[in-house]
Amino acid sequence: MPAFEFEVEYAKSNRSACKHCKEKIDKDAVRVGLKALGAAEGQMGHVMESTRWHHFGCFQRVRGVAWFKKHIPQNIEEVRNFTEMKDEDRAKLSSLFSACKGDCSIQDENDGTCNTPSKSSPPNKRKNSAADDSSPKVAKLSSKGSLTDEQFTAINEAKIVLTKRSTAMLGALLAKNGLPKSGRKDELTERIAECQVMGVPPKCPLCERATLKWYRETDVFSCPGHFDDEAKSFKRCKGPGEGATVDRAPWQELTA
Repeated sequence: MPAFEFEVEYAKSNRSACKHCKEKIDKDAVRVGLKALGAAEGQMGHVMESTRWHHFGCFQRVRGVAWFKKHIPQNIEEVRNFTEMKDEDRAKLSSLFSACKGDCSIQDENDGTCNTPSKSSPPNKRKNSAADDSSPKVAKLSSKGSLTDEQFTAINEAKIVLTKRSTAMLGALLAKNGLPKSGRKDELTERIAECQVMGVPPKCPLCERATLKWYRETDVFSCPGHFDDEAKSFKRCKGPGEGATVDRAPWQELTA
């Protein structure tokens, strides 16, 4: 069975993509890495795979609580580069790893709070799982980032409604608004809820091909690039440019 190494650092560029959500990780953002160490065939010691980087807010979703409990070091300072992080980021990362192990009920990347679950709370019953999934669990997966309290609340309320819709319906809504429709259901509901409240990002004003992506943590728009059919290659784009004004379009619902 392979061993695992955890690593944290400030992203050196904006070229790496999160292995969970596939979105780019902004330069200087805190990113969390996971690296598998496997025994080298016919050798003593280990071989190491490349680090798989994740957004701070995505890392808790990569594995389950039981797996994290087994593999996260008891001494958090054993996480590579942990002691080199700023004091406030060390506090947030400590809360993140505690949340991964189930020691916290809610982990907030903005203030680094880590709320200990109440021992007096009764365990969830299977018959109530649908009701539980419709509200508290959905809200916990959200990251507030640069959102106002009102926007954050509105997005989580929209997600509660969207969880009652089928994956096919969610995909149709995204397609109508020119947005990607691939991903798990929770990712689709997050994408739709955000655009319902904030508006739909427009096409990149520079390349006029790709839809801009908005990064909640930094309140920055960037162009993900596009595939050029003529050149048969992926084209990167630097749009829309620093300081550019980006106007979102109103969200469109499906017509009867």
